[in-house]
Amino acid sequence: MEYHLTLDQGTITESDTGRGRTFTGSGTSASWSPFNPLLAKPSGWQEGDKLFVTCSFNLSPTQDGNDIYPPANEYNGLVAGACLNSNAEEIAKLKQDAHNIPGGDPGQLIGSGITKATTKSANAIFYSAKPLTFTTALKPISKNRGTLTNFIYKWEATFNRDNTVADGEHVELVFGYGDPMHCEVNS
Repeated sequence: MEYHLTLDQGTITESDTGRGRTFTGSGTSASWSPFNPLLAKPSGWQEGDKLFVTCSFNLSPTQDGNDIYPPANEYNGLVAGACLNSNAEEIAKLKQDAHNIPGGDPGQLIGSGITKATTKSANAIFYSAKPLTFTTALKPISKNRGTLTNFIYKWEATFNRDNTVADGEHVELVFGYGDPMHCEVNS
């Protein structure tokens, strides 16, 4: 099966916390097509199932009446991770990593649950992950907002039935994407 997960864009707002401006992403919704693998029978994800996760970005945010827009270096590409859904500590770590974008490398994979390797491993819940990217100049150009180059907006990956999660019903997916530096995290 192919499972397509679409993360809808939210809005972002800017606030002055006394320590400088902070741009914060709103909550977003997500939709599965053709249907959620957690509800699939028998037992959720199956060997070789394909996951396609796509996000859209609010590239011209409304700034509460201000005429200031976040620059290109404050936008993050789609960050993705996976783990066992009963591992609260790992879920919290993945969410923190998604929010902080470790290493300043936008649009990366976090944790060991999703890998770009084309061969299976015991730790990889999904393998053979491939990023899809785009390049776009942020508008309005007159604000010198910059250009998003090779910006990851989509991941494709294959489910590995031989992973340590073992049961396809017990997979937790974590995504972070910006909007800017303080990205919204969905799981």
